[in-house]
Amino acid sequence: MDLMYFLRERTKFVAYMYKSVVPQFEEIKRKIDVGEEPYVDRRYGEEPDEPAFLDEYQDADLAADVIGMTCLSMLQATFQSFLREYVKEVGGGDLLGRVRSMKQGSWFADYRAFFESVLGIDWAASGVDIGFLEHIILTRNDYQHNMEIFSGYVYQTEHHANKYPKGAFRDARWPVSIFMPARLIVQPEKLEASIEAVDKLCEFLEDTRRKLRRSVLHQ
Repeated sequence: MDLMYFLRERTKFVAYMYKSVVPQFEEIKRKIDVGEEPYVDRRYGEEPDEPAFLDEYQDADLAADVIGMTCLSMLQATFQSFLREYVKEVGGGDLLGRVRSMKQGSWFADYRAFFESVLGIDWAASGVDIGFLEHIILTRNDYQHNMEIFSGYVYQTEHHANKYPKGAFRDARWPVSIFMPARLIVQPEKLEASIEAVDKLCEFLEDTRRKLRRSVLHQ
């Protein structure tokens, strides 16, 4: 099975969804910022308590965040599915049990340890920043498991911050203190870099598997 074909079909859709939807919300925010129709402040002769169209701006801002995080979640799910199918093609369902037996604390660490110790494949040899890949996983986890009723935004968990104080998806505009964790956002360049990193690692794994097959055939 051509796993790279299916991976790229999915990541192409992830990029398509982001580029098709997020700019619509960014355009709403831009119009509000400059007072362009239909967001013209006509509150004459009164002292406003808050900026005009604040609710509309916050809704657009949050919507862009949610789409970005959803795209990152889809990318992570695609990456995990690729690894699962890769292991199944190499050795069937029995090998998947050995992945879980790695007990490294996360599925990401389990797969990495499995590839190195069982298949003899070091992910670092791909040239991909493995730490950046883990940023993707941890940011997705924060989105899925750290949403609070008091805010729709996604914040970095203590576990994430302790491991990566300067997280790849932290919003540099957001003030951070002991009382205020970092806000996480998925900007277009970060999503593009994430897709490229996943693609590069998976292509390396497929190339390694093809080389191993050729080596066996010529023995």
